[in-house]
Amino acid sequence: MAVRVSADGDTFWHLRAGEWIVEHRQALNADPFSLTRNGQPWEYPGWLAEVVLYGAYEVLGYAGLNLLTAGSVVLAFALLWPSLEGPPLLRAFILSLAAATSAVYWSARPQILSFVLTAAFLLVLEKWRAAGLRRLWVLPALMALWANLHGGFAIGFLILMVYLAGSLIELGAAVIFSGALLQDAWRGKKAEIVGLVTAGLLSAAAVGLNPHGLSLLLYPFKTV
Repeated sequence: MAVRVSADGDTFWHLRAGEWIVEHRQALNADPFSLTRNGQPWEYPGWLAEVVLYGAYEVLGYAGLNLLTAGSVVLAFALLWPSLEGPPLLRAFILSLAAATSAVYWSARPQILSFVLTAAFLLVLEKWRAAGLRRLWVLPALMALWANLHGGFAIGFLILMVYLAGSLIELGAAVIFSGALLQDAWRGKKAEIVGLVTAGLLSAAAVGLNPHGLSLLLYPFKTV
């Protein structure tokens, strides 16, 4: 499904930016291309993805972009598969539905790498729920990479917030519906909640590991 001409209107300025970065060996910090915004600040988190896109295009042309997109889609669903539960046929059906509904998103743009990293975040958190807190240290490392690939790194924080909300709801439910004392319920969920909060804070710090520093944390809000 993903092996198709995947370029759209945004692909071309990403390719040109990637070419500029390779030629000048530095990330863009001002707009060198347009007439109306020439010289204005260029604060975009996808510089590394633009280099990857440009490299694929330089080596194989549009076929390289198509293969990069298709490979990213396959990798995303390969990472998602272990997170699913139930019989294999049901899991395959769910993935097919996910593919059909997300196909509009598949294109040769930095966002396709957010597609992969979203699945990676979910896999780490699901494996953490099953095996304990040891795996959460992977999330800040993934976030440091994500902040250099696409502004969709905000998705990682949203996913963390959902898992944290779930833990807090379970804490409240234990007190309200099971009659447990708050301190006993907290003792049972403390490691989980502290682990998620710590992973979130370290991930926020990891966003700063990019050419624009911690100011990039505001990028998703500026975009919205």
